Amino acid sequence: MQVNLSQVAVMAAFNGHAHGHRFIDDGGTAEYAEVHAATVDSHRVHKDIFPAGAVPGEPDANGNRKVTYIGCGKDNAYRKTVGAISRWRRQFRSPEWTLDIGDKNARLLPTARFTSFQDWKAEIQTQLTLHKDELRAKYAELKQLARNARGPAYDEKDYPQLEEFLASFSVEAETWPITTMPRVIQGLTEVQVNDMRQRMEAQEQARITLIETQNWDRLLNIVRELQTKLDTLGQEDGPTVVFKTTLDALRKACLETPVNNLSGDLALNGIAAQIKEKIEGVDNKLLKGNPDWVTHLQGSCQKILNTFGGMGSFTRKFE
Repeated sequence: MQVNLSQVAVMAAFNGHAHGHRFIDDGGTAEYAEVHAATVDSHRVHKDIFPAGAVPGEPDANGNRKVTYIGCGKDNAYRKTVGAISRWRRQFRSPEWTLDIGDKNARLLPTARFTSFQDWKAEIQTQLTLHKDELRAKYAELKQLARNARGPAYDEKDYPQLEEFLASFSVEAETWPITTMPRVIQGLTEVQVNDMRQRMEAQEQARITLIETQNWDRLLNIVRELQTKLDTLGQEDGPTVVFKTTLDALRKACLETPVNNLSGDLALNGIAAQIKEKIEGVDNKLLKGNPDWVTHLQGSCQKILNTFGGMGSFTRKFE
């Protein structure tokens, strides 16, 4: 099916920034070099801006040590903010929102998701504001806790002024139309314009092929993973349970496939619907200790894989 990407998708990019959590300790690096008779560029000593300050206690009867924190702890406001930005970046790059086109800076956003994507953009900006408000309130406390953990190695110069620190946290998700080639470009000959058009068309076809391959392989890989877990369930070195996340990932992929299927491949939509039907009503609790259901789902997985056509990539199996 011939498809014009500019009619079904837009370009999208995500930029997230956070104040660096680790940087070189010049004093510690110089001290290490002196103690070990090494050059200062042979080994770098780093320090964490807000160290957790973990102090393991004495082991109990089972050999376990209870950890206490004299520093900022594992889940402080700074780490939560950095973690949120990382999570939003992963969400943006997941098939839930965008599709890979082989460009490290930009991805494709199906127009069917455009409105909900705008809502998501507004939501993460709201959440970032809340995180920054918490950082504003906790900044002085975090610095004091870092001083507790670092002791004499604490250096006030490592910490910027509050507003400068807060300004280093930002997220931006932007969209723009896919460029189309005009028939006439002033200053270029018809041959030159046609050459550019052919290269753009080849690039678009490569993007479509990549998206099709990813759509097929996403479903295949999860079904194959599920079948492997079912085949080795309860065996030595095999899983003891089929985790809920595997089944949820497969359901999610089936629901998202029709939107990500920009070329309108009816076979792809058909296989997604077939998979969804096969796992309807199945959950990990049902599979635990129930060999009949395991056998039933194993058979379903095998039928699906047979439909895929065997091993490998399945971009063109149903043309």
